[in-house]
Amino acid sequence: MGSDQRDAVRPVPTSTAPSGSLGLPDLPAASADVLAVAGDIDIATAPRLRERILEHVDATQGDLVLDVADVPFMDSSGFAVLLTAQQRLKPLGRRLALRNAQPPVISALRMSRLDSVIPLEGDPA
Repeated sequence: MGSDQRDAVRPVPTSTAPSGSLGLPDLPAASADVLAVAGDIDIATAPRLRERILEHVDATQGDLVLDVADVPFMDSSGFAVLLTAQQRLKPLGRRLALRNAQPPVISALRMSRLDSVIPLEGDPA
């Protein structure tokens, strides 16, 4: 949860951003619909993630899948970002899904019942 774990939001394929940063590359091409996220998603990183996701939604046509394989922790700030994205996508006939979530993130999503609103792909349980 320290700043050394706040890494990146990036289109797939990914590369590691410098430690302590949130990598925000150029927007992907319109056909890209997977964003890989790395590092903790908390009150410090959620605003940048929200900005990037909403830019992506505005620049693309399809559903949005967040690959969160490299996200060890997500707090309520991150959940709020997910709900904001879902609210932006749904009226457009699009959806948000999470891919490759780690067990602590899955557990938190299930406890908050967000897994009933945001599908989990590659769910290990």
